[in-house]
Amino acid sequence: MAILQSLSLPPFILGIFGTLCYLYWRLIRSESALGRYERLPLPPGPPGFPVIGNLLDYPKDRPWLAYKELSKKYGDIVSLRIFSQQLIILNDYNTAIDLLDKRSSIYSSRPPTPMFRLTGWDWALGMMPYGPWWRRHRRAFWQEFHSDVVGRYHSNQEESARRLLARLLKSPQHFTEHIEYSVGAAIIESCYGLPVAEEDDKYIALFKETASTINLTTPGSSMILESFPVLARTPTWLPGTSFLRRLARTRQMTADMRDIPWRDLHEAMNTTGIKSSAASSMMDRFSNISGGSTSDDEEIARNVVAVAYTAGLDTTHSATVAFVIAMALYPDVQAKAQAELEDVCGKSRLPEMADMDSLPYIQAIMREVLRWHAIAPLSLPHVAIADDEYKGYFIPKGSLIIANAWAFLQDPEVYPEPDRFMPERFLKDGKFVVDIRDPATIAFGFGRRICPGRHFATSALFIFIASILHTFAIKSPLDEHGLPIRSELRQTTGLISFLEGCDCKITPRSEWAEALIRS
Repeated sequence: MAILQSLSLPPFILGIFGTLCYLYWRLIRSESALGRYERLPLPPGPPGFPVIGNLLDYPKDRPWLAYKELSKKYGDIVSLRIFSQQLIILNDYNTAIDLLDKRSSIYSSRPPTPMFRLTGWDWALGMMPYGPWWRRHRRAFWQEFHSDVVGRYHSNQEESARRLLARLLKSPQHFTEHIEYSVGAAIIESCYGLPVAEEDDKYIALFKETASTINLTTPGSSMILESFPVLARTPTWLPGTSFLRRLARTRQMTADMRDIPWRDLHEAMNTTGIKSSAASSMMDRFSNISGGSTSDDEEIARNVVAVAYTAGLDTTHSATVAFVIAMALYPDVQAKAQAELEDVCGKSRLPEMADMDSLPYIQAIMREVLRWHAIAPLSLPHVAIADDEYKGYFIPKGSLIIANAWAFLQDPEVYPEPDRFMPERFLKDGKFVVDIRDPATIAFGFGRRICPGRHFATSALFIFIASILHTFAIKSPLDEHGLPIRSELRQTTGLISFLEGCDCKITPRSEWAEALIRS
């Protein structure tokens, strides 16, 4: 709201007046559209106020919880309006499948929010509107990370997991930072083939700082600019415009994150050479095309490898931290997993990706991590590109469609006792139960916007989980009576959510485990 302090000048008053006129025109258009569906109401939702709609009701903290509460009163599909923007909240998995999967031709685009451009994230695959340019990026990404080729990155992931173990042995109290660094190293080496320093790597520092700005792109991050984009033109030397100055810095950071590693990659290829990577694979493929690569090809490749890091870092980091916390809170699960690992790997070697099929309980833990802690509780919104009707409700063109993934993953009808961490829910007689929903089908999005890097992410999560469990014991801190402290867990608010509230004590399981780490 501080930016409104600078609106006393006549040009800004005129700008506000013009914007309000535009919003009124949009509302009139909405009413006209509704006339074509005069027998169809909008999905139910709380009543709003004139002009601002449900702005005062919009939840700022962990909105997925508020959306679920709304569903108890209004049903599984809830309607909100912020100024002229219609929001459709989906709190039921089958509804999400009906709209986002089965009607993906209508619901595969992203909202044209000015925040994508103002933050500099408009080049990222996840933010792009659906269309030919997005499809070219998606195809390039899929070619480097689909299930049949992702195995070429396994050695990088295994090496990063081993380096993580060494860091945990040295300073286990910093396990969250160690996990983040190791995940980042695996992605940089896989995407660019560039070497990563053991500490204080410049690429990891750049990507980490820039990735922290992605929450600025989520709906509600700046209601003022989203509803009145003309304010983005306010001169940044005026008082009360610190947010606009922050956006300018963010645009520079996102440009640097995309361009600096790419420039260094080209220099390394011309001098010392680099390891095979997604970037080098794309460049080889483009160069073999008749006529050679084009500027578009190089731009797509540069965008794809940069967004692969952004999409993979926080998601895998968040899931691995949640795994560590779960093991501290559920020692019986940890013991079963370690027994399985000893049966398969013994005490003379570390787990490998080739062991995955022989470790069903570890795979079940991975699935339960994705269910127990919703990494992206709401993900990025879809947008309806045409008027639609669903179950007697009218969904206007331009509506934001928000899938409450947290609610899907906590559905007690599908996952009994959803608060408990129970990998066993996915297994029967050592094999996966086929009639229970795989959380990965929710955690990585829906329809044509499903995450194309999900196979890379799950393989990284698997090897990190298996490696940590085989070599370390994870415990909760003890109180003065020697009993485990059961802290209240809390999810952070953001596009990617982290689990907080549990301090974990991590120690080597035994001398043989410590020897494996040091070898």
